[in-house]
Amino acid sequence: MRLVRPKEEVCKERATIATNEKYDPIISEKRKQYAASRNPKIMQEIIKLSRKKTDYWKKAYEEFLKNYVKASDSISRKVPDKIKKSYGLKEFANYLSDALDNI
Repeated sequence: MRLVRPKEEVCKERATIATNEKYDPIISEKRKQYAASRNPKIMQEIIKLSRKKTDYWKKAYEEFLKNYVKASDSISRKVPDKIKKSYGLKEFANYLSDALDNI
């Protein structure tokens, strides 16, 4: 059993979290506007935002990979929480706001 998850896997997950946190509320709001009006310009905005979201994910992944920090999410999900806490690693959420500023 591996106790530590691969760095790439952790960074992909972190990039997804950061990207969703930044773009999902905006895209969701635009989708509501589109559902109400069926305006094609709003759909174009949604498509542009989706592309930006993909680009942002790539940048975030590269940034997290370059500045990798071991945190509690680096430990395998199969390890019980009680044991994870004994390692003394901080939650990744503590690093997230700083990481978002660097992207």
